Amino acid sequence: MKDYVKLVRAAIEKWSEDYPQYLYITYALAGTGARISEICALKLSDLNADKKSLKIDKTLVREYRK
Repeated sequence: MKDYVKLVRAAIEKWSEDYPQYLYITYALAGTGARISEICALKLSDLNADKKSLKIDKTLVREYRK
């Protein structure tokens, strides 16, 4: 829990004004334990506000092509 608090405090101090979107990503990563690729793949329909839940069932994959 100490590491979570440190991470969130650092994010708030460094990003809250210039990069507020990073705060949401940080909260999601730290609060769920999900991978960045899973957070990036989330859609609004994955959020259930009534149940206060988040459905994480997909991953965003970046393909490099030459």
